[in-house]
Order: sequence, then C-alpha cells, then structure tokens
Amino acid sequence: MKTVLAISDNVENTEFDLSRCTSTIKDLDLDPMVVVPVFYWTDGTSENNDVSEIIDYVFGECDTAAVGIGYLTDEAVISYIADKLETVSHAPVVCAPSIISDKGEILVTEDTYYSIIDRLLPRVQMLIINSLEAETLCGFECPMKNDLLRAAKKIYNEYGCHVLIRGNEITEGQSVIFTGDSTSWLDKVSPAPGFDAKKYTLFAAVACAMAQGQSTAEACVSGMNFCNGISGRKEEAAPVVKKEAAPAAEAPKPEAPKPEVKAEEVKAEPETAPMANKLDDERQKMNDLIQRAKSLQYSSRSRFNAPIIGNSMEMIPPAKQPDSLVSPAKHLRDIARNIDFHKDDEPTAVTSAIEKKPEPRSEVSELSNHSERFNNEVNSSILQLQSLKDRLGKMTGSDSN
Repeated sequence: MKTVLAISDNVENTEFDLSRCTSTIKDLDLDPMVVVPVFYWTDGTSENNDVSEIIDYVFGECDTAAVGIGYLTDEAVISYIADKLETVSHAPVVCAPSIISDKGEILVTEDTYYSIIDRLLPRVQMLIINSLEAETLCGFECPMKNDLLRAAKKIYNEYGCHVLIRGNEITEGQSVIFTGDSTSWLDKVSPAPGFDAKKYTLFAAVACAMAQGQSTAEACVSGMNFCNGISGRKEEAAPVVKKEAAPAAEAPKPEAPKPEVKAEEVKAEPETAPMANKLDDERQKMNDLIQRAKSLQYSSRSRFNAPIIGNSMEMIPPAKQPDSLVSPAKHLRDIARNIDFHKDDEPTAVTSAIEKKPEPRSEVSELSNHSERFNNEVNSSILQLQSLKDRLGKMTGSDSN
C-alpha cells in the first residue's frame, strides 16, 4: 500500500481539521502519514511541536508516493520543510497554503506569508488557491474570468508550479488549471445527494491521485469529484462481487456438497474480525504518530489565537496587519464601499459677488438704485439749463427792443 504524507496544522472542528485529511487518504485505499506542527483547540489555546526529527525521518527513511502540504502558520517550520524539499529527492508535492480565506480574512502573519512565497512555492509541483490568493500572488485584480487565467500564467512563470484556482461567482463556479502547456476550465461540481461535502480535503485527494500516477490536471479533476462524492469512493467498487456468479453455475451439479458450502460460509464469517482488527491497528498507528508529535514540544513563540465559533474559524491576525497581503485593488474596493456622500453637508460654492451682498456701512438713501438717482440728477440739470436759456432769451429780447 502506497503512503501519502500530509503536513499541516490542525485546527479543531474546522476545514483545517486533520481528521478530514486522514479520512481522505484512507478512503482512497492509501496509507496516511501525518506531521502536525501546531494544534489549535476549540478553546482558543494552541500547542506547538518540534517536528524537525519527524520530518528528517519521513524524508530520509520513508518511501512516500506523494506529499500534501496544507495550512501552516510557523515560518520556521515552512523554511525547514523547504530546505528538505530542496536537498532531498522527494515525491510530487501538492500545496494548499490557505493564505486568505474565501471571505477575505488574512489567515497568516507577514513572516509566514513571505516564507511561503519565497521558500515553499518554488519547490512544489501543484498549487491550489482561491481567487483572492491568486490576486495576492499575481499582484493585480481579477474582475473578469480571463483575468484568473492571466493570474494562473503569471504565478506559473513566477514560481514554476502548476496552478489550480478554485472558481468563484465571477467564473460561475468554474475552476481553471494551468500546467504550462495546457489550460483547462472545470465546471462547478455539486455534491452528490446526501453527501457531506465537508468530509474530505481537496489537497489530500489531489495528492492521492498523483500518488496513483495521474497527471496534475487529471488529479485535480478526480480530486474535486471525490470530495463531492461523485467518483472514486469505496462504495463504487462493490460491483466487483459479480464475479461470484460463476461458482453458482457449478453448484447445481453436485447437490450433495451443499453442507460443505455452509461450512465454508461459517469459516468465512470470522474473517471479518481480522479486517476490523486491521482497521483498528491502522487507527492505533495513526494515534501513536499524533501522540509522538504531541510529545515533541516546540520552542515557545508568541502566536495569535484562533477562537472557534461553532464549525467556523475566525482567525485573529496580529496587531499590525501586513498590508502587502491584500492586493491594491481590494483596498480600493474597500475604500469605495466605505465612502458615504451626504449632499446636504456639501459646501455651496460662491460663483460671484452678487450672490453675497455686503453689509451696509451707513444709512441707505431712499433711492433704491443708481439708475433712479442718475435719472433724477439729469432731469434736474435739464431744468436748470432750460431756465438759464429762458433768462438769456429774455435778456436778449430786452436789448433788441
């Protein structure tokens, strides 16, 4: 049985709960091996583990068919894993770093973010991210469907890994896969009726598919289908039992040995017990690995808490949030949403001196305007001139007489 290695922090009762990861690997008939750097509990506490010895053992002694890297919050652990991937030959690596949630919440610190993009991503074969993480990694906004394809190509050119960007409302749920030489758009996969879509983990399913020899594009398709209960489930292997129809045809000839058949059936019944014991042994083996991880205490460091509310996780980022983790376009959208214009509060521009009349410095005359005063002064002048003219006429006439 092939072994799949999963490295991820465990956040209890969330999508980062490693019980989902181990269930995914087991239900795909592979042997899980799990490394847990940090445990986050529902009461808001956390427990760090020194996983350097386990990582050395896994990459040095174990024969793993694929490696899946999930949610990691310790930059020292990320750097240590990157060093191993750089110096030791290893199986294909699938990474789902979970930098930003689908709701836009930043889930890692700035140091962790730079450790992921500078050290880890150049050493993985398959990267699984959402649209917000794609905007962050490519450095530009993706308001249209083709922009996500551009983002996938830029991420591939930057880090050299194949990219799966999960769909959103802009792409109507379609996800894009870019492998360098080909591009594929995958339609949204709806969960099968009655299937719990939270049962499995996508990056673990893709890693298992690659462990079985599938290409990255094929592994993404089968992984998405498996996580939605469409294909690859154990229940679908039941039709193989039809091969038992051949012995049924031979049974009618010798009717005497019928009791022997019953005896064989009685012998076959106890075989179910070893199968159950085998499953219990595998579970015990998994528990032993987890207990061993717990026993290795990691050097204490200041970390942010991750309080759990129901089945959803609300990560509390550090006091100083790294602005570099959010694309400039997202900042602009947030600013635009928060602006609220109040037209009543806007100042009124003064366009001319006429709109604002000066206060009078003294008493105002009875004349309402300058035109009336001018006309009155002109009329009075004309009357004075006429009287002078009349006087001159009289004087002239008296002289002539």
